[in-house]
Amino acid sequence: VVKTDGKEGKVDPIAGSTVALLHNKVDKSIRLLSETSENQKKMNRVLQDLIKFGGIMKQEAEAEAEEKKKRKKKDKDTDKDRDRGRKRSRSRSVEKKRRSRSDSRERFPVQQVLPPPTIDHEFEEMKWALNMTLIGDQHWKAFSSAEDIKGIVQKMERKVNFKVICNDNEMLCNLYDEERDNLLVNLPKTCYRVGISAGTYEMSDPGLITLQDAPMAEVRRKNEQKMSQKVRIFKDMVLNIIRQNKQVLVLIPPHGEERMEINALWAELLINKLKDIKFPSVRILNMPEIMRNTMVEFKTREEYLDMWLHPYPRPRRYLSAYGARRLFYALRQTATARTPAQAGMNNWPTPQSHPGTEHHPSNNSNTKVSQNNPIALPRIDDFNCPRCTRPGHGPDSCKSKDKVCRRCNNVGHFIEVHDVHDERYREVITRVLGINLWEEKNSNFGYESMGANDSYENDMKRSRLESAPQHKRIPLEKLAEMEQRGISGGGGGGGGDRRGHWDR
Repeated sequence: VVKTDGKEGKVDPIAGSTVALLHNKVDKSIRLLSETSENQKKMNRVLQDLIKFGGIMKQEAEAEAEEKKKRKKKDKDTDKDRDRGRKRSRSRSVEKKRRSRSDSRERFPVQQVLPPPTIDHEFEEMKWALNMTLIGDQHWKAFSSAEDIKGIVQKMERKVNFKVICNDNEMLCNLYDEERDNLLVNLPKTCYRVGISAGTYEMSDPGLITLQDAPMAEVRRKNEQKMSQKVRIFKDMVLNIIRQNKQVLVLIPPHGEERMEINALWAELLINKLKDIKFPSVRILNMPEIMRNTMVEFKTREEYLDMWLHPYPRPRRYLSAYGARRLFYALRQTATARTPAQAGMNNWPTPQSHPGTEHHPSNNSNTKVSQNNPIALPRIDDFNCPRCTRPGHGPDSCKSKDKVCRRCNNVGHFIEVHDVHDERYREVITRVLGINLWEEKNSNFGYESMGANDSYENDMKRSRLESAPQHKRIPLEKLAEMEQRGISGGGGGGGGDRRGHWDR
């Protein structure tokens, strides 16, 4: 804003471009500083290698000097013996043999010292992406919008076998076959780490409502069930890749200038769904969070969106050259992180935080989860009380420990427990109570249902009522009829609040 005589004048259009130019220069200076520090570390490593090589050469020279001293001493002893009157009646053949042997002793093969191997600094700088393949939608193509990043990616493809396999408007069904549990993307045989960017097309579904159609609570309630199914398919695809002895890096797509509430809901559901997979089997690159953390650097929302998003197509939802650079450096930071905190995944389960062998709570078998299993069982300390869903105490000191539920007539919990929808929280509740309260509702809420041959008999609980309820096994035909009746009647019984545990 140009001020004249203390009054505000018109907005200078050059100021906006100057701010953008300053951002680019600051970004470039930061990159130069990081590259300088990395080069200094590499030179230190080279210096250490040279010092080690010099020590080895010195040891070899000392060993050769000692061997020469021994040979000289031995030659002197033989000369003395010869002078002291050794028998001279030996035949010439014996003398020739002795001379030939002495000559052979003196001829030692000279070890050719090779110079130290030269260090490929480009490979050392790019080896974080060794045998990495990026699949999914066109957010990975943003690297080509910045010329410097495009050149680096092309070098990485030649040096470290870095691959980018992505298509415009890629859908989950084109990446993974849910029925056959099969990945539909041909990954290279040497691929060790897979980066997945998916969900942009699913978030553009016209069947999802936005804040223009309803308030936030209604938007969440209407969209959560449909998006939860897509998130479940996404998790199945991630587990399929992990079973192939590969690590997975999940990119949460950057938000556009529209439907930001749907992007936030997708990120929340996806993180909650993948949080039972241990780090580093899965890594999360939360691009919307990285973008929101820079809001304080901009004066207006339009300036923020202009810097991060490409000007076309409209509405804007793909990254600009500045956003592509930030995405590339965030990808490197996430791929090289050694702890969840370094990758921006605070409180994420790891083999150290969830060690040992535990029983799986979803069945009655004695099957155990090994320590190498990437799936981390939920801990009781990570959630509110599993008996009453309230914070501040544990299940052993809960007041509902000897109370009767008004919905299922079982002892040990309050009725609010039936309204929990978080799957990991449900596993904790099932483990504490010893009974699956949602067995008959799995088909209505989209959770995994039990097989036809599986039978889950609920344990009889103590009750203050005189007549305890009888748990009978319902035939499959009757279950199908009840399900049809529930769908036609408005989506299942219960009548309770279907909000998630953390939304109440």
